[in-house]
Amino acid sequence: PIKGLWTHKDITYKLGGTDHEDPLDYLRSHGISESQFRADVQKAYEGATVTVKPKPQEPSQNVTGATGVAYIDGYNVNLRNGPSTNYGIIRQLSKDESYQVWGKQGDWLNLGGNQWIY
Repeated sequence: PIKGLWTHKDITYKLGGTDHEDPLDYLRSHGISESQFRADVQKAYEGATVTVKPKPQEPSQNVTGATGVAYIDGYNVNLRNGPSTNYGIIRQLSKDESYQVWGKQGDWLNLGGNQWIY
């Protein structure tokens, strides 16, 4: 694009690189397409209000109450939106980060809402 919203991917291809990634997988995990994101950003630039409807989430089955702290012991640990590798990746966590644990399903730990690590 010549003007308007440039993604990190656009910058990489047009100007020569960036060390950031576009949040497209994260947005998709919340039901927002790239075109919807671009349209919402354009509305915000023009001073309009953008309303986002919360995505309904079904409660996870067989979640047991668990509390404590999870200490990340690896690099690029996938934070997923469900307790299985079949669920989308929200983002990656880094070594030495720590998070409150709110529940457990099998070997998966719930870090709040639909945020899970293995």
